[in-house]
Amino acid sequence: MTIHLSTPEGNREISHEPGLSVLEILTREGYPVNSSCGGNGVCGKCSVKILENIPPSAGDFARLSAQSIEAGFRLSCTIRPQGDLHVVLPAMRLAWRRMKDEEFLPVEPASEKTCAAIDLGTTHIRISLWDGGRRLEGRAFLNPQRAWGADLLTRLAQAHDSTKNAMKIRKLAENAISGAISEMALHHAVNIDEKWLVGNTAMMALLSGRNSDLLLDPDNWTKRLDCAPIEGDIRFVPPLGGFVGSDILAGIEATHLSESPPGTLLVDFGTNSEMALWDGKRILATSAAGGPAFEGGGISCGMPAEAGAIFRVADHLGHEVLEGGTPLGLCGSGLVDAVAVLARLGHLDRIGRFRSAQRPILAEGIALSPGDIDSFQRAKAAIAAGIGRLCDKAGISVSDIERIHACGAFGNHLNVENAIATGLLPPAGEVLLCANAALGGCESLMLSEDANARMEAILSLTEVFNLAQDPEFENLFMENLYLQPMTN
Repeated sequence: MTIHLSTPEGNREISHEPGLSVLEILTREGYPVNSSCGGNGVCGKCSVKILENIPPSAGDFARLSAQSIEAGFRLSCTIRPQGDLHVVLPAMRLAWRRMKDEEFLPVEPASEKTCAAIDLGTTHIRISLWDGGRRLEGRAFLNPQRAWGADLLTRLAQAHDSTKNAMKIRKLAENAISGAISEMALHHAVNIDEKWLVGNTAMMALLSGRNSDLLLDPDNWTKRLDCAPIEGDIRFVPPLGGFVGSDILAGIEATHLSESPPGTLLVDFGTNSEMALWDGKRILATSAAGGPAFEGGGISCGMPAEAGAIFRVADHLGHEVLEGGTPLGLCGSGLVDAVAVLARLGHLDRIGRFRSAQRPILAEGIALSPGDIDSFQRAKAAIAAGIGRLCDKAGISVSDIERIHACGAFGNHLNVENAIATGLLPPAGEVLLCANAALGGCESLMLSEDANARMEAILSLTEVFNLAQDPEFENLFMENLYLQPMTN
């Protein structure tokens, strides 16, 4: 099947495999179609003109004007071609979002160099620009590699299938990062001296083009892999081992984990969630593939924590929307709230089943499905089981955890009480929301005078455990599927 594509730069024919949406096809081929919901049909930004007479979808009617629909515009994420299509793509660009001051952790720079810090995540990329000892700007955007799979194993498998796929996946992230940094540098009229990057191991290996195949072999899932590029102008901070990347190393740096009381836990929530537990002598680290639910992916009404996302749900099912206005979908913190509130009001039982066929409406067109509840349960059970196994390795119980640094996907919006009630987090004396700890740690290392010594100190303290072949993890996973507080 072929898409006959017309763009302001010219025409092109794209052959594609069946089952993909037009959005996925175009993104894979390097055409940056606007989308802030990850292809869930929520944001309404990915419209393209289709010359064939394709009936509008419910998403088209909800998100596009009558005039646009009449002119042939459709949401590209809702169309999965059954034959050849003629698509007209207007001039578009990736939807950058300028990060707000409250999204950054405090950093004490020891350098005044002009430099960029990059946090390469499975779902999001975040970049900050520094000059003269101050942060000039930060930007966040969806990782365009998501067109090759929402989870990292799917992308690794796609890259393994052919060198052509691997190069396309690499170029999507490479172009997105270089484009953002170039635009920021041009805007602020600076020349960048250094670029530092942290990320999960798979995303780093796919970007560098080195050793990504090794991550498909379970024998390498606790080893420290060299995934830094042989040449290039970006310094890759080394991962801790296996799928436990340098983003968690940066989080350890940002939160000063090894200087905390024994029993301090760090959880970096995301599509690939990573955890580290300080027992007073060692940092025990692991990762769990919880899926993209915490970042709005795989949820019928899900979207990232962007403008229009419901980020808070109250006990009377009232809600708060990021930057106000009409709610477009539900982000990760809103999902945690919604599940907790629905369970508290009796709409959900502890197994996660709706007690009635009629699902409660959170907002017009926004309601959770049984599949959404299941996705949340699986994601939170993976996290809880990982925490449980780290506690086992440390010889403590979950109730012994004194402090938790909750980082990553939920930003500063997570309702800790609801996270504990659903079993996403264990009860602890102190829970600190650290938002972009990976980016903050990258900034801290980049702007320090002793980065190598700091990284080596963290590496020397850390032991990485692989949960994928751990039978006890499977048992804990099943126990933690229930919507109830985490137990020992």
